[in-house]
Amino acid sequence: MLCEATVENHSMNRKYDRSLLFDSHCHLDFADFDRDRPEVLERAADNGIGYLCIPATRRSQWSSLLHPAPIHQPIQVVLALGLHPYFLTKHLPAALPKCCSWARV
Repeated sequence: MLCEATVENHSMNRKYDRSLLFDSHCHLDFADFDRDRPEVLERAADNGIGYLCIPATRRSQWSSLLHPAPIHQPIQVVLALGLHPYFLTKHLPAALPKCCSWARV
């Protein structure tokens, strides 16, 4: 239970310790969140999320993930560049080599 694992974090003024939870699959980059993305991040932090991973789904979004618009991020965000099979019909054949070349960097 999350409440049993909480500690007071005075430096961040948060109810939970930032290191407790990692949301490993969050599509917060989708347009559905354009209206309230900062508030979603704040609520996540207030509820114990210290880190989240945004997995890319299409080649067309890699640039915006790597160079996001500046917003206050109360939690650590990491990216996973890739090609999601759900969007297979939207992938261009040239996307896979580009993904592989970025993975080698």
